[in-house]
Amino acid sequence: MSDVISSLPARVSRATELADALRLDRSLGWKMWKVAYGTDPLPAAKHIPGRVGAATFMSAAREAGASPGSLESVAAAFLGFERLTRTHAGDRAHAEILLGGFTGEGRRRLEVGLRRDAYRANSHFLGVAVRSSYQLNLLYPGESDEMNRVILIRGHFGLRRTRANVACVLGRSTLVQEGGEHSDYRRDPIDNDLPPGSAPLIRQFCSAPTPPVSRRVINHHTFEDALAPGPLGESGAVDVVTGERVWRIPRDAVDRDAVTMALHMPCERACFDIILHENLSRGKTPNFRLFTTVHTDKPFTAPDDRYLIPVPETPEYCGEGRSITSAAEAPDHAGLIRCAFEAAGVDPAGYRCFRLRLRMPPIPSRLAAWYTLPAINP
Repeated sequence: MSDVISSLPARVSRATELADALRLDRSLGWKMWKVAYGTDPLPAAKHIPGRVGAATFMSAAREAGASPGSLESVAAAFLGFERLTRTHAGDRAHAEILLGGFTGEGRRRLEVGLRRDAYRANSHFLGVAVRSSYQLNLLYPGESDEMNRVILIRGHFGLRRTRANVACVLGRSTLVQEGGEHSDYRRDPIDNDLPPGSAPLIRQFCSAPTPPVSRRVINHHTFEDALAPGPLGESGAVDVVTGERVWRIPRDAVDRDAVTMALHMPCERACFDIILHENLSRGKTPNFRLFTTVHTDKPFTAPDDRYLIPVPETPEYCGEGRSITSAAEAPDHAGLIRCAFEAAGVDPAGYRCFRLRLRMPPIPSRLAAWYTLPAINP
């Protein structure tokens, strides 16, 4: 393709000049330019035009005086690409999926486009959409015979119902250790003034009036919070924030632990904050990985990566306890951080925050973050 463009009598140095020289539609000219001069060795499949677009370009380049030899090479390349598509993908849409992973640009474009389509489709089918989902896990030391204690804050901001009487489960959590699921631990709401048995809302961060959220316990160990049906669309949008203190977790004889964020509602943005004492982080970023929960709600316990969903996003270090970088996904983020440290009753000094953001994450999935545990004293 670059040989075709360089053989044109009219010298062009950008996509718009190519389109003008060949009297092409600007979109087709841009695609041809990206195929020829993209930053990746291979062009993203998204840029390669279909049969009509390719024929239009070839005809225009031939009339403009491009080298016949280079045109023959390009024609053969287009035919080869069509054979590749038919043999291995079946159609262009699946070819873009299969080939997208071979280039950095292809992976990024494919990821964003498919996630956006999935977000819109799931918003329709599930009847709910969330502007941003946020979770904060503050881990701090407990007694010598227990695992680290956790302040768990979950927020769903700009939650909109798109269908009447939809079942809207905000969160479902279970303690899972080496021996499996169990309920031999404590979890108490941060807000001590809530009625017994109610969902652990932090009302100061919720929208007004306080959203109607209920809690039920399934099989003695799974805790589920659900939002009652309400008005549709933006007029019924709500902010729901829950907060709990999870403690008295029996100590496991393991050298690492994981905290997770469940993603089961379509959301535009997701943000997971992990706050660790420097004795736990030891200067290392927790290992964040995303897993599908189509087959199991605990994929992060599997010994292999069968359930892994590769994502291009990478975690970031967001500073120490008193100066943690604000997260736009959570209104009054600084207030949530203060609330977490006050609930834990610890000094923010020496604590470090690590964050992973996901745009329109695939669902249902679970984001897990592993960190190293200190050795057990003999």
